[in-house]
Amino acid sequence: MGLPPAPVAETYYYAANRPYRPGEGGHNGAKFRPVDITKTFNRKVAAIEQLETANRRYAVQVKQRLELAGRPSPLLGDVDLASTKSLIRAYAEELAETIGRKHGFLYGEEFNYHGRGSAIPEHIREKARPIPH
Repeated sequence: MGLPPAPVAETYYYAANRPYRPGEGGHNGAKFRPVDITKTFNRKVAAIEQLETANRRYAVQVKQRLELAGRPSPLLGDVDLASTKSLIRAYAEELAETIGRKHGFLYGEEFNYHGRGSAIPEHIREKARPIPH
């Protein structure tokens, strides 16, 4: 259509499976930002628990790795919804506590903040309409 591209409003990078390592993450001058998620931690876990297929796959993999290492967990005797949720909560707590401890929070997350994108172009704003409720 010949219209210029519209950038995202803000960009954050997030290491989902572990804390950041020194000097890691972001590009073009991204700023490192620790965030206290103590007040919203339970909502985060509730959201993660909804990923039932991925969580079950993770639980099966953890159970297999522990058994191969000769260290089976009584918590994963049966991989079912309850044991999977328990594993996911424990994982999320350990990660958030580890990150939080680095920054003086109970629970934390780390982001590399790349900043605000450019403003929404005029050609998009002129066609914008409110979303009907």
